Amino acid sequence: MIEDRNIKPGQRLVGRYHKQEYHAIVVEGPTGGLRYRLDDGREFGSPSAAGTAITGKASNGWAFWSLAEAPAHAPEEGNCPTEDEMAEEARLAAEAGHPVLAEAPARQRDAQGHYLPRS
Repeated sequence: MIEDRNIKPGQRLVGRYHKQEYHAIVVEGPTGGLRYRLDDGREFGSPSAAGTAITGKASNGWAFWSLAEAPAHAPEEGNCPTEDEMAEEARLAAEAGHPVLAEAPARQRDAQGHYLPRS
């Protein structure tokens, strides 16, 4: 459960559902607001929407997610993973049977490394 709602970009969130662990990273959106990016690259405008995407039903994101122990680095220009790194991560996830990453379609990025909207 997240008690301090003063979340900042770069913080990692962890949630459990049906004995499986899920992760999200808090990133800054294009208009300056916060976005919640799941491991598969999908982004949501609230922790509740991100939790609902995992559970498939309405979710109180502040109760679903907890702050992960180690802070993560929010992607910034020049610090985003390369396509090869993302492909390797997806390959390893598929081999391990991770249901979210193994089934995630590839996302396109712009020249600055930001995700483009899904078509």
